[in-house]
Amino acid sequence: LLILTWSIVMAGRGFVPLGEQLEDEEERENQTTQEKVVALINEAQLMNKDKKLECLSQVRELIINKDPSLLDNFFEEVTAFQQDSAVDVRKFVVAFIED
Repeated sequence: LLILTWSIVMAGRGFVPLGEQLEDEEERENQTTQEKVVALINEAQLMNKDKKLECLSQVRELIINKDPSLLDNFFEEVTAFQQDSAVDVRKFVVAFIED
């Protein structure tokens, strides 16, 4: 008897096997902070407003609290979201600059 476990991922990918999700989580744990920030910024560029804000909030957490030395590397990438059509995303960028 073979049992497959599936789960829904709301990252625009549809159904993703649980095993694949666990592999993604393990890869993220092994990434450096800089790699995580790059991945989150790239993901944010492709997502809807709510997911975009979630990704950008994680970027802020990593840069401001975990590794402030990354601010110089990623300031322009984060401020580029000021051109986003969503008002909440633009507000986030202003708050990021103030932090």
